[in-house]
Amino acid sequence: MSSLGPQSLDSFDIKIHERRQMRSITKPRLFFDTNVCSHLLEEPYIGHYSAISEAIEQKYQMAVSPETFIELVVGLHDREGSHFHEDLAKIRVMAGTGRPVFLPFCGEFSLGKTLGIKRFAALRPVVFEKWYRLVTSTHTRAELFGMWRQEFVVEQHREGIDSYREWLKECATGGYSEFPPPERWAMNYAKSLGCDLTPEQAAKLGSKLSAAYEFRRSDFVKACDPNFKWDKKKREHDWVDGQQLLYLCDQSIHLLTNENGIKLKCAPSPQGQRVFILPEFVRDDLGIRV
Repeated sequence: MSSLGPQSLDSFDIKIHERRQMRSITKPRLFFDTNVCSHLLEEPYIGHYSAISEAIEQKYQMAVSPETFIELVVGLHDREGSHFHEDLAKIRVMAGTGRPVFLPFCGEFSLGKTLGIKRFAALRPVVFEKWYRLVTSTHTRAELFGMWRQEFVVEQHREGIDSYREWLKECATGGYSEFPPPERWAMNYAKSLGCDLTPEQAAKLGSKLSAAYEFRRSDFVKACDPNFKWDKKKREHDWVDGQQLLYLCDQSIHLLTNENGIKLKCAPSPQGQRVFILPEFVRDDLGIRV
């Protein structure tokens, strides 16, 4: 683990990664929601996967969000070894067929992109890039987890899911009277990342994170409905989906998902236009019939 941890990264590695990112911003960027990585390996897409991936690489610069990567790693961690190669294929789909750009964590990314605030996460993009090379070079689950101890990443992911689940439960039991306006929501979001904002900064951040804001507000409204029924599996994905939408503060970034609900929840935001749904994207944007 020590050879792959953030403490081992020298400035030369980071500068190479940053230069690669700068070369990659001429094309609009596209990253996959976790569900896309499995759907592209199933019917009706698997027989057209080569054409789909080639068309994406021609039109977009592939990007990888830590949230997608970690969610797929959690799947590798939790499932039996008999599914290892199937799960590994999903991780390869996530990165595309070219040289993807690995994005920072959404908190670091959103504060830096919208306000110029540098709040570096403990794990930088170059760490995830090295982890990706490690994961995709192994042949068995035992080999991978024998050399790579990533429990802290899995634990952090589960803590986020648990925290969001508790928040929704509190909403459902009347723990909150109203959802905050965008600027106050943004102020609370930045504070959770250890950053105090001025009112002007909060207003700007709230407007730039409008897709994520509308998504969370939609979840709040649903949870406050007396007819709301708790679905543990769906709610777990809600936390990750809301995190993914934070990247849309960058106008060059697009999210591809197979979940219509994500696009519907953030529809009041103009950023929702950069959320693509897999069947329509393949047919209309790429011009491929499946």
